[in-house]
Amino acid sequence: MVTPEEDVFYLIAFLSSAIPSSTGKDGLEHILTQQKRILNFCGRSNLGIKQYLPHYSTREEWKAHFGTFWEGFSRRKSIYDPLGNPSSWTKNLPKAKAFGGQ
Repeated sequence: MVTPEEDVFYLIAFLSSAIPSSTGKDGLEHILTQQKRILNFCGRSNLGIKQYLPHYSTREEWKAHFGTFWEGFSRRKSIYDPLGNPSSWTKNLPKAKAFGGQ
């Protein structure tokens, strides 16, 4: 399904359940590899997907996630989180400059 950019399309999916000791199709590594392949395909196809709970590791991935809202988000983050408090999802986001521009 392809929709115009301004439309919102919601997808509800079931989470896979992995068996910790398995090395087969029900094992964690297989499931993670399968999910990564799906995300890579979507990225190569320019489908404009967004992950609900993303695990991005670069600033470029976060910029792509926020798209045209990146500049506004980045500006507000530096205002409301001037110390750049780290968390698992914000470690690659911009940090505010120290007071006085130092």
